[in-house]
Amino acid sequence: MSLMSRLRAAARSAAEATIEFGGGDPAELVALAERIGAREDCSAECAVLPGSPGVLVVRFTGPVRPSP
Repeated sequence: MSLMSRLRAAARSAAEATIEFGGGDPAELVALAERIGAREDCSAECAVLPGSPGVLVVRFTGPVRPSP
């Protein structure tokens, strides 16, 4: 499952997603999670855990949407 799909599914379920990443800018991943949350009418609490690989933990809270 792609990163976008995992984040979107977690947002629609008001769930938590944990994603390992090997590089890039963690701030961009946080911004992406926040945009997806806003699109799905929920908020996103994000935490970036340092290390190799890095870990992004996103907790979505808000309305739960039925699965398509």
